[in-house]
Amino acid sequence: MATAILVVDVMKDPEAGGEDIYGTALLGERTLTYMSQKSGLVAAYCAIPSHMTKYIDMVKRSGYSETFSNCVVLRRPLAKELL
Repeated sequence: MATAILVVDVMKDPEAGGEDIYGTALLGERTLTYMSQKSGLVAAYCAIPSHMTKYIDMVKRSGYSETFSNCVVLRRPLAKELL
């Protein structure tokens, strides 16, 4: 059961170099871990689209492992969204 959630919708700059991408992924992972620990959660989860294999590999190097293989993440808006 989740008691807290952090959602980061990353827009990648097509001009960004490898160091920038790695730094962004690492910062996102560190933020997720810190907020999860601060909230008293026992685990942190990170959803990354399956085609983004380099991001997945970066996050795995931070201690994450695949948990829900072949899982589809569904989204339900709870308020009217701006287009």
